[in-house]
Amino acid sequence: MSRPTRRTAKTTATIWPILSKDRYGQTAYGAAYTIKCTFARGSSRQYNDASGVKYIPKSIFWYEYGGIYPSLNDKIALGDHKTITDPLTVAGVEIIRNRMMDDNGVTNGLPDITAWT
Repeated sequence: MSRPTRRTAKTTATIWPILSKDRYGQTAYGAAYTIKCTFARGSSRQYNDASGVKYIPKSIFWYEYGGIYPSLNDKIALGDHKTITDPLTVAGVEIIRNRMMDDNGVTNGLPDITAWT
């Protein structure tokens, strides 16, 4: 992790990894896990999601890579909610629409992850 990210990553967020979708569109989520992150709400910058659709993110999260790279459509919410199995019951839950891993090999740090919702 880069030093600026490590110093500022004081907020807890929960991620629910998507496991599968059935033929009716029902989604199954894996066990939730928490991360220490920093975030920004609101933006005026436009991004493209994995399908090429332009969007303006609701939130952007920055955190240290902990061995699990979030997938597109995983759910994320601020706070520690790892005991909750259905992320749709959590106020403020958002869908990860794009993510990126930044290498910190030059400083021998762990990579940083950026996730846009």
